[in-house]
Amino acid sequence: MKDKPLAALLIVLAVCAMLSCVTYAHGFGRLLLQMPRWAAYSFVGLPLLRLIALWAVWWRSRLGVLSYLGLTAGDLVICSIVFSSIGSIYGVLGSALLVAFTWRKWPQMLRLPANYSLKRTAADELR
Repeated sequence: MKDKPLAALLIVLAVCAMLSCVTYAHGFGRLLLQMPRWAAYSFVGLPLLRLIALWAVWWRSRLGVLSYLGLTAGDLVICSIVFSSIGSIYGVLGSALLVAFTWRKWPQMLRLPANYSLKRTAADELR
């Protein structure tokens, strides 16, 4: 990836997703006692899905950006249902930064992730 600010943002968002997944998985028993079962599974599953979306953004996919935005919206809805308050502002901030960093690259991004490591040409390197 040639865009260093976007690569740094993707790494930070991936680390945050991994930390939240580990944190929720570690306290999963307490989550089941405090909230409905569907919400506890959602809090563990959403960071895992965000990692997949970030992987797709790394491979220049529009679907990855849209998936990350949808997962953030879903997280906010679940937080507002379970906790009767809007979720973390950090998720919204990460989504806003992701949109800001991919805005100019949107026309060049692919609809689906492409694995450039399988068939790399000189034309791909110039993009």
